[in-house]
This record gives sequence, structure tokens and C-alpha cells, in this order.
Amino acid sequence: MRDFIKIGVFIIILCCLALSAARPYWEKYCLELQLESASTYGSKNSLADTRTFLDKIMREEGYYFSGDDFVIEKDQSCNVAIRLDYVDEISFFGITLKELRFTAQGSSEEPKGILGSIRQNHWDG
Repeated sequence: MRDFIKIGVFIIILCCLALSAARPYWEKYCLELQLESASTYGSKNSLADTRTFLDKIMREEGYYFSGDDFVIEKDQSCNVAIRLDYVDEISFFGITLKELRFTAQGSSEEPKGILGSIRQNHWDG
């Protein structure tokens, strides 16, 4: 009976370690989804409005980033690229096991609408 309890505790600890190791990568994925939506918003709005939008999203989602932490680039064609460099950690019961550096990025082009894409395809052949 004691062996079953030891095995059960070992499996629980192993699952907690696996979840702790996967969390930073999952957070990066979720953050990149937010950056994609913000870059789509930015293709139709100014850089200042995009920063305000990013600040609002980060507050709502519980991230500790502000709009000033992001690098936002917008070209003449209204293509927007947003990048964030940050540090996250893998920790287990408050003990930091590894510190990781991440770069999350999102980009989008200005939506042209259906008529613009039909015209473009017609002229391309």
C-alpha cells in the first residue's frame, strides 16, 4: 500500500513539473494571438491608438506589460508588425528552475476587402 502512495505522489509531482515547464510556452502562444489581433487593429488605426489598444488588452488579460514595452512598426502599405522581448521562468513551488528569454511577435496586412482581392486576382491572370 505504501508503494502505491509513493508512486501516486511521484506521478503528481511529475505532472506539476511538466505543467510548470509548459506554462511559459503556452503564455507566449497566447500573447502572440493577442499581438496578431492588435496588429490587425493597428493596420486601420494610428500607432498611438494601437499602443492604447495594446495597453488595454494587456491589462484585461492580466499581463504585466504596458503599451510602451512593445516595438510597433507600420509601413506605407499599412502593414503592422508588433514585437515584444521579455523574460519568463520555469518555477516549481516558488523555486526558479530556469529563466527563459522570449520574443513574441505578431504582424498583419491591411485588409483590402473582397473587391480588392478579386481585382488583384483578375489582373494577375
